[in-house]
Amino acid sequence: MYIIAGNNKIRQVVEKLLPLWAAEPNTSDPIGRNALLFAITDGRGDFALRLLGNRGLLDLNHRMDNGSAALHLAIIRRQFNVLRALLREQEVDVNLMDGQGRGPLILAVMGGHERAVELMLGRNDTDPTVEVKHEGESFSALDLAARSGHEGIASRLLASLPSLVSKIHYGGRLPASSPNQTHFGGRLPFDFAVSNGHGRLFKLLMPGKDARALKLLVSVSAGDLRTYMDMLEEYPSLVNEVDSFGNTLLQFAMYRSREAMAVALLKRPDLDLKLSTKYGYTALEVTPINSQEDVPVWTPTKQQLMTAGQW
Repeated sequence: MYIIAGNNKIRQVVEKLLPLWAAEPNTSDPIGRNALLFAITDGRGDFALRLLGNRGLLDLNHRMDNGSAALHLAIIRRQFNVLRALLREQEVDVNLMDGQGRGPLILAVMGGHERAVELMLGRNDTDPTVEVKHEGESFSALDLAARSGHEGIASRLLASLPSLVSKIHYGGRLPASSPNQTHFGGRLPFDFAVSNGHGRLFKLLMPGKDARALKLLVSVSAGDLRTYMDMLEEYPSLVNEVDSFGNTLLQFAMYRSREAMAVALLKRPDLDLKLSTKYGYTALEVTPINSQEDVPVWTPTKQQLMTAGQW
């Protein structure tokens, strides 16, 4: 709570503001809240809904001193009736960042609030590609859902993404938050799910893959060389396996700088280096895809390509 029992000064100011807010709802209290933000943070959802029903000059995008607006607070406080009412107002900025660079959708995912995610995605101007920076990395809403194992939230986000799939970005890479978008270190949302052991999400993030192909892709993501080699030995037909977006097994390994895995593939006579992704890129063209990103990508040497008979 922003108003605590010991903070008598703020309480006294708020008590004086209550009658004033009826006429001037955008007047701020000592921590920057207008009438609407006070109602939400103080748990007075009925008061917030009355304000929205008779809003007059009420600023729906007003931000308190820490950068939080009504949408952010309604999600944090789990006041989903208020959130729903706010989203009916077209002037509400659904992509407004708080003081820590987090949008409402990101906050909903971080909190594991599937209902809030559903409501946010119900507005067609909600941008599911927005990211938040944390400890030097950028995370999309889908990354966060995959890291936390929120299967329901991931499903809703994936359902909102098909319209993005046709958009080419940075020489063939999809916009952030796509299941095929790599981040620092070449990771996909799939990799976040693997590294955090959320097996229920594997199939969701790699649709259409049978159990063997999925296990092989998981081994690459996890860097499990022994499982990877055993799988290729037992199921040689998987050497030209592709992920759900057309990336070959070799590309999948290269993106993650799994050199030993890529070299093992290059020694296989049945490897087809001419296979391309749905965007037309072969394994030999992986580097240009990442040229505008700080993503370390292992690429084969001339000798290795000659060994593979492709030079």
